[in-house]
Amino acid sequence: MRDEERGRMLETARRLASVERQVFVLAGIAAAIAIPKYGIAPLLTTVLAGLFVTFAHLRVKRYRRPERVLIGAWMLAQLALAAGIGFAHGDKLFLLGIMVMPVMLTSVIFPARFVGVNAAWCVAYVLGLTLFAWHDFLTCPPVMTYPLVTIIGTAIIASRVRDLDAESRSTAVVDRLTGLLNRAALTPRVAELEHQSSVTGEQVAMIVCDVDRFKAINDEHGHAAGDAVLKEIAQRVQTALGTFESIYRLGGEEFIVLLTGTSAPIAGEVAERLRQAVRETPIDGHKVTISFGVAASPPGRFQFEATFAEADSALYEAKRGGRDRVRLITGPGQIMRNGVLAPASRSTDFKLPDGTRTRPVPAPAPATPPAETWEQKMAFRRKTTGTWLVRDDVERDHLLDLAHRARSTHSVIYPLVFGALLLAGPWLGWLGPIPPFIGFLVSRRIGGRVLKFKHPDLALGAAWMVSQTGSVLGYSLIYGHNPPISVIVMMTLAVTSFSAMFPARGIAFGVGVTTIYMLIGTLAFNSHMVFHDPVGLIYAWVALCVVALVGRAIGASATDHRNAAVVDQLTGMLNRVALEARVAELAHQAATTGGQVALIIGDLDHFKSVNDEHGHSVGDAVLRDVAYRLRSDLRAFESAYRIGGEEFVILLAGTDAQTAGGVAERLRLAVHTEPAAGVDVTMSFGVAASERGEPFDYTEVFRRADTVLYAAKDNGRDQVIVDGAVDDERQLVAA
Repeated sequence: MRDEERGRMLETARRLASVERQVFVLAGIAAAIAIPKYGIAPLLTTVLAGLFVTFAHLRVKRYRRPERVLIGAWMLAQLALAAGIGFAHGDKLFLLGIMVMPVMLTSVIFPARFVGVNAAWCVAYVLGLTLFAWHDFLTCPPVMTYPLVTIIGTAIIASRVRDLDAESRSTAVVDRLTGLLNRAALTPRVAELEHQSSVTGEQVAMIVCDVDRFKAINDEHGHAAGDAVLKEIAQRVQTALGTFESIYRLGGEEFIVLLTGTSAPIAGEVAERLRQAVRETPIDGHKVTISFGVAASPPGRFQFEATFAEADSALYEAKRGGRDRVRLITGPGQIMRNGVLAPASRSTDFKLPDGTRTRPVPAPAPATPPAETWEQKMAFRRKTTGTWLVRDDVERDHLLDLAHRARSTHSVIYPLVFGALLLAGPWLGWLGPIPPFIGFLVSRRIGGRVLKFKHPDLALGAAWMVSQTGSVLGYSLIYGHNPPISVIVMMTLAVTSFSAMFPARGIAFGVGVTTIYMLIGTLAFNSHMVFHDPVGLIYAWVALCVVALVGRAIGASATDHRNAAVVDQLTGMLNRVALEARVAELAHQAATTGGQVALIIGDLDHFKSVNDEHGHSVGDAVLRDVAYRLRSDLRAFESAYRIGGEEFVILLAGTDAQTAGGVAERLRLAVHTEPAAGVDVTMSFGVAASERGEPFDYTEVFRRADTVLYAAKDNGRDQVIVDGAVDDERQLVAA
């Protein structure tokens, strides 16, 4: 098993550990209730299965191949559950639905090659159990075929959900432009190093670097040239750094390197090597340099914020000292300059209580808004763009994407279900497949046209309910043939699929409706069987809850990783990955309809001075505040994207350049009106649009918007210029 695959499996297993405990508790309660009917064997074996899995989680970190421990534990757990059914009293085939539980859990944790083997093993268990109840099977074969179809269908759906999680995970931690790791990758790495440092007593060194005068490259040559420079710098630095060391892009032209077990002087030598690698040859004809600040934690006491503050201060000492150099906090009175230790300048450092001098005094930072203020703003944003089902437009996009990816899975599952219903026709009648088939067609139709609805998330919820309604009606039609209650376990298949898409409140609603359907269907058409054997209904409900819990957990994992992949971690805005997907979609729509697409580029004025004077923490607070204002002044389905540093893009479908200019002016005023995080900032905008009836060429429209953006910068900043006016093809919207 590859390290990446093993890491995903272990992380998913940790995420699902609490869910597994809930699952075994539910199964244990059901088995305890079933003691009068089936004896104590199901309860004992359920407890034993839970102990196998729990023990594996406790021991897994001690083994070089932890996946073998988990796989072995789950195979023993399945064997225990099957043994519990085999030694049960009474009509034991009614208990087969509980085998959905281990199949669902293992299918979302382990890779596909194991899932197939495990599902086959589980099917073999079910077939073997028919030997203990041969008469029941001959009387009504669907008592076995329905659970079999449910097990196979659950394995297929859960495997697809696992793949969605893996796809989201693979892009979550990589910066799309440079290929470097991003803030999402930095966060868990920091937590890991803080723990390791406290255990091992080692130092952790930090290198913070910033491209010198990068703003001038963007201003003079455009964003495309700036992007090319950043990609080449990333390549050079990563090559010079070495294979097993990682560099993270913090945003814009700022990067950070973490070196374990490394002192400050050694980290300074590494930084000097990186500096030389960047400056040795021009990049696309531009002479590029980079400045570095270096610091190291005390042995065994790595704290990211404290070390970052020191490295950041050293970086700005390097900037003030002339750029293209390394500044290093090495100890009292010493700063490294370009690989050489030198006394700290008395004009730029300050005195500690013991009389030593270390690092420059950072500029005083204005008070930043408290964290709860940002949360309150985001809560308001969610209230204005969300529904009772999804919180905001970002969560809605995630739901629609997962639903789109899952459509191919439904095309496999529903024929499997219909086949099982048709095979049961001689025993349970031929009317049962009709309502589920109609429900499938209607829900499929809704899913295919979901983007045409005002609230597509609610339309998808309606599709789920239509599917479940068709299932319960089909179930009701076969009750005249007196089937066992256990056939209703097939109603869990729709929950398996949809639970990975919807947020918790949507799943709770779906499970509640399905539970009501189960009760109505059984009580209305076979109440005698319910009161004679309620345990069959209880086990079916437990299977329903299990697939909902597991589906929600893995769906949340996919959403979290997709969030990290398409949402900028600092501002909460969509990022380049999301922008590329939206551009492709709008290009297709424009080619089909001939409609226009407008593009707005916004860039904060003199933002570099904010970081230089107040530090990165204040700069980050300014970016968050500005991002909130931009999103708040756009309509629900108009998205803003942060494409790097202080630069933002807004795409407006079906909008001409003049109308988009009005939107840009509204955004300019939103930024200009009051200080952001205590700092007075302004923003300049460039606007362009595709021509009506012409294809939407993003590169060309972006180039034109970028050109007029820099015209706005040259013209005094804090204004909007629209491409295409009569005079010099530019129009000043606001000064």
